[in-house]
Amino acid sequence: MDKKTNNNIIYDLGLELLSPEQQEEALISIGQIIFQAVIIRVLDILSDEEKDDFEKLLAGNSSEEMILNFLKSKIEDLDEIIKEEVENFKKESSELMGKIR
Repeated sequence: MDKKTNNNIIYDLGLELLSPEQQEEALISIGQIIFQAVIIRVLDILSDEEKDDFEKLLAGNSSEEMILNFLKSKIEDLDEIIKEEVENFKKESSELMGKIR
């Protein structure tokens, strides 16, 4: 995720009170959750052949950057899907925090 998105997540979820190290740890975990949500969505979009290529990419211990580059080459609106999943995560997290408070 880019710096602006990270800052928005930190502010929107009230993580600004954490130390920089704790913020980084939280953002890594949040990024993984969002990444998994994006993967689930794009699997419905990819063709069977593209899914096979994607599985090979995952089996080869590819970096997240390589995976995102592959997906960007196959899915025109990937950036929009990512934005939607970031917003979904923030909304769900805010709702959960509202119930806790």
